[in-house]
Amino acid sequence: DAFGLGLDSFEKVAPYAKRAVELIEDGPQKMMLGLRSLRQSEVQKRFAIGGNTTGILPAEFSSGYLCIHVRRGDYVNVASHLVSDQEFFELAGKFAGLVKYLVVVSDSPIESEFRQTIAAGYEQAVFLDNTDAFTSHCIMRNARILVCSNSQFSLIAALLSAQALVVLPKQWFGEKDRAIEAPIHEACGFQLLDTMRVL
Repeated sequence: DAFGLGLDSFEKVAPYAKRAVELIEDGPQKMMLGLRSLRQSEVQKRFAIGGNTTGILPAEFSSGYLCIHVRRGDYVNVASHLVSDQEFFELAGKFAGLVKYLVVVSDSPIESEFRQTIAAGYEQAVFLDNTDAFTSHCIMRNARILVCSNSQFSLIAALLSAQALVVLPKQWFGEKDRAIEAPIHEACGFQLLDTMRVL
């Protein structure tokens, strides 16, 4: 209900209506359809940003902030690829001169060493590792700059954001599933130049 889809719009009583449907398995086609739909204005209107984040972020953050989504938690056990802490540190450092404020959203406790390193160069940093998913999503969608993890959670926030400059990871999956990345890369108008690897 918080996202505007009422529970009464779903079938709840058996027997459910039988429909002739085409099953699309996980893979590039499913990712492409999802990305296309989330970029359509009628779908974006259905998922308008709601919720109240007052009291979670300081008032001065309304002037714009960098939000970084760091996915760890149970993902560490099932992921075929993880964006490294070092990659997040480098990106945070590059944006420190553009915005004063930093928000890090994570699904697991953020260690003090990570906090100290990533916050260097920012006037103020907020770390949210115990916030509900709806509020976290609203905070990501309202960011001036959003750095996504290789996660559908932050990718959807990026696609539904009307204002954010979005930075997506180049690699999302391990070698076995790299083909799924193609629709994600096709949605990008630009990609970030990695000057650390240009020699």
